[in-house]
Amino acid sequence: MAGGLVVTMAQQIDRFGYTVNVGARLGASGEARNVQSGGAPIGGLDLNYTLPVLDDGIGVGLDTAVQGTTGFKHFPLEPGMHVRGRIKSGGFAILGAALGIGDAVGAAQWRSYMAIGYGGIPEKAMTGEGTVVVPVIVERIERLSADGPLAELIDNRIVLREQVFFKEAKAEILSASEPVLRAVHLVLMDHPEIEHLLVEGHTKSRASRAYNRKLSQARAEAVCAWLEANGIDGSRLIPKGFGEDRPLVSDSHTDAVVINRRVEFTVLRSDEAGEADEVPDVKNLPVELREDR
Repeated sequence: MAGGLVVTMAQQIDRFGYTVNVGARLGASGEARNVQSGGAPIGGLDLNYTLPVLDDGIGVGLDTAVQGTTGFKHFPLEPGMHVRGRIKSGGFAILGAALGIGDAVGAAQWRSYMAIGYGGIPEKAMTGEGTVVVPVIVERIERLSADGPLAELIDNRIVLREQVFFKEAKAEILSASEPVLRAVHLVLMDHPEIEHLLVEGHTKSRASRAYNRKLSQARAEAVCAWLEANGIDGSRLIPKGFGEDRPLVSDSHTDAVVINRRVEFTVLRSDEAGEADEVPDVKNLPVELREDR
C-alpha cells in the first residue's frame, strides 16, 4: 500500500506558461527484486509556449518528471518535450516523448505519450478583463459621475470607464468592448465641434518595439474603422500607434500588462492634427495585422 500528495502551481503569462508539481509518495519500506522500495519524491516541471499560428491553437513545451520509488536520495529524472494542439471548442491533444537519465529505479529508458481532453474556456471568461476599470487615468476617472456613461468628454480627452480589448496579438476588437465604443461614438455625435480626435494605441512591452508599434497602429486603425462604419466621419479620426513607448506604469507593476495595453482618445486642435497624422502606412503591416486580410 502506498499513497501520496502533490502540490501544483501553474501560471500563464501571455504566451508563456509553467506548471510545477512537488510531492511525495509515502509507503511502507520493503524489498523487491533486490531493490529497497518505499517513500520517494514525485513531481515535475513544465514550461510551455503558445505559438502565434493557427489562431493560437498550437503550443510547444519542455518538461521533466520525477517518479521515485527507492527513497529520497534518488531522483529518477525524465526530461522530455511535447506538442499541444487545441481547437476553439476546447478540445485538445498532447503528443510527447521523454528519456530517462541517471541510474535510479523508476525512470523509463524512454517513453512516448499521447493525451486527449477538454479544457475549454468560455469566450465570456476570456474577455472578462474588459470589465476591469483600468486606472487609465486615475486622476480623471475620479471626476466622472458615479452613474455616468462608459465614455465622457473631460477637458481634451474622452475618458473611458472600461477599456477597449482586442484578441491577443491581433487587431480584432472583442465583442465585449462594443458598449464602450458605442459610448465613444455617442460623445462624438453629441460634440460635432470635435474636428480631430487622436485615437491612440498602446501596448505592453512583451515583444519587439517595432512589432508593438505596428500592432498598436493596427489596433488604433481598427477602432477608427469601427467608429467610421457606425457613422462617424473618418476625417475626424486620426489613428496613432505608440507601441510600448508611453507606459502608464513600469513593467514591474503587478497589472502592467492590463494597464499599459490600452486605447486612449485625445481631442486635438487643428494645428496639432498634422503632426499626429504622421503614422506608418497600413500597407507595411504584416498581413495578420491588416484589416483587409
